[in-house]
Amino acid sequence: MLAGEHPMRRGAWTLVLTPMLHRDPSVWGEDAERFDPDRFEARAVRGRAPHVFKPFGTGARACIGRQFALHEATLVLGLLLRRYELRPDAGYRLRVTERLTLMPEGLRLWPSLR
Repeated sequence: MLAGEHPMRRGAWTLVLTPMLHRDPSVWGEDAERFDPDRFEARAVRGRAPHVFKPFGTGARACIGRQFALHEATLVLGLLLRRYELRPDAGYRLRVTERLTLMPEGLRLWPSLR
């Protein structure tokens, strides 16, 4: 029995659709689609179940470059934000598209020196 309500045969496989997991209103609230960085503050993370956010996948097919990607992103973002202020077009509204990963469709940021 999966999650106490879905009957399954012993040894059967399941598939977790992480894009849906990351948008579950029972976890993220009714505004699950809204970008809210506060959801990732330490206190908020500790208040959630441990496996509700899997941006790099999990198990045998998890991304082997996870730690490198996180370090690289932190370094590059820090260097950019130190020197530039990044602004989107004033009328931009978020639309998410999928390729290898999820990404904002048509987002352009314009840098200006700090």
